[in-house]
Amino acid sequence: MNKKGVSYDIVRQIPIIFMIFLVAIAIYFGVNAYTSRKVDIKNLDSYVINNRLLFSDDCLAYNDEIKVYPGIIDLKKFNEQNLDNCMQYKEGLGYLVNLSDVNGNVIKTVEMNNEDLAKKIPFCSIKVKNFKCDFNRYYVLYYDNEIKEGILNIAVVSKNE
Repeated sequence: MNKKGVSYDIVRQIPIIFMIFLVAIAIYFGVNAYTSRKVDIKNLDSYVINNRLLFSDDCLAYNDEIKVYPGIIDLKKFNEQNLDNCMQYKEGLGYLVNLSDVNGNVIKTVEMNNEDLAKKIPFCSIKVKNFKCDFNRYYVLYYDNEIKEGILNIAVVSKNE
């Protein structure tokens, strides 16, 4: 092989090496963007409480000794003692659970609070940095000797850290 052929091959390889270098840098920044990103879990407490209340046999879900009916509320379980046993809530978290019929008549209300946080729910419309509020409303069925329609309101208050 002559000298001209060798130098021509090296010159031909420069764009390929440059492209490999650019792809490597793009992969590095792409992976770095996902691994160093902070995950926002502020609404996770509220999500877990809502799902546990509605879908867990230990909480409010109706059970007919054969199976559990998630989303159907058992009024016998709708009390402070049962909710205290079913929820393992952490410090700085309180919630208010309110069940009403479709006409808006309140059937039962239970307030579970830690450090009286649930008492701050009336102030949730005011933006305060000390605590955060999350409200959810569900159309549910509830069992009171027969299955009836109702609305379950869950308000969760947590301290901002």
